[in-house]
Amino acid sequence: GVGVAGWPTANSDLSSRATSTPVRNFPLYVPKGGGQTLIAELSASTTDTVDSTELPRVAEQPPEVEIAPTTDQLRPAGRQIEVIARAGDTLRGIAATHGVSVEDLKRWNPVLRNRVLYRGDRLTVYSESTATTVYRVQPGDTLSTIAERYDVRVRELMAWNGLRSANRIRVGQELEIRGDGGVAEIVYTVQRGNNLQAIAEIFSVRYRDIMAWNNLSSSRLRAGQRLTIRPSSSVEVVRHRVLRGENVGRIARKYGVSVSSIVIANGLGRRGLIQPGQTLTVYIVS
Repeated sequence: GVGVAGWPTANSDLSSRATSTPVRNFPLYVPKGGGQTLIAELSASTTDTVDSTELPRVAEQPPEVEIAPTTDQLRPAGRQIEVIARAGDTLRGIAATHGVSVEDLKRWNPVLRNRVLYRGDRLTVYSESTATTVYRVQPGDTLSTIAERYDVRVRELMAWNGLRSANRIRVGQELEIRGDGGVAEIVYTVQRGNNLQAIAEIFSVRYRDIMAWNNLSSSRLRAGQRLTIRPSSSVEVVRHRVLRGENVGRIARKYGVSVSSIVIANGLGRRGLIQPGQTLTVYIVS
């Protein structure tokens, strides 16, 4: 026969203590295939003549249908980026860096539901951050030298920019460079005469933040020291080769930056003297 225990689940309008239906012709839902069995049992259990029209209308409980999510529901908000797990990375750490949850990471990367994170794993992450570093390739550049300059991996540069070969970049090509979580991150080399306040003004950050990012206990700097800078805005890094007749002022106007930013970033000193053929680094903060 048909068990009564499962009826409340299939018939939420019925009380578990009910011995009759609330109204005439009340529909009952029973497990699939059990409708005819129920009617037969009801017919056999009564000694009176029963009009078949008075028997309960039994409706087969429709199977549960899983509605496929739409494309918009499948794709979370934010920009899709690829994160390559490094030695020592954890799901919790990556999630915290990107401002998402561990469950988010597992949902976007189903393979992580059943195993631990391994070095080299490529994770899909949806980041709300839009800040990036854009580097314009200069003569003599290679992916290896660019990766070393920004303290990233060659394969990360390739992934961020859809490159299939590490040997195919061209002068003038713009490469996107991301720090942790897609946040712009610059590795700045201290020039002679630099101080923290001057460097902070180039990137529109606070000098105390630079100290925190680099675990500095003192504001003293030395030429050649490498500092991590994390601007809150997008940064384009340009290597400008000085042409005959150019001066710092003309170059600054060309890129829409201050003269002092070029002087400081290149250690030009107070006079700001430059020579044709010299390569200058220009940081353009939007």
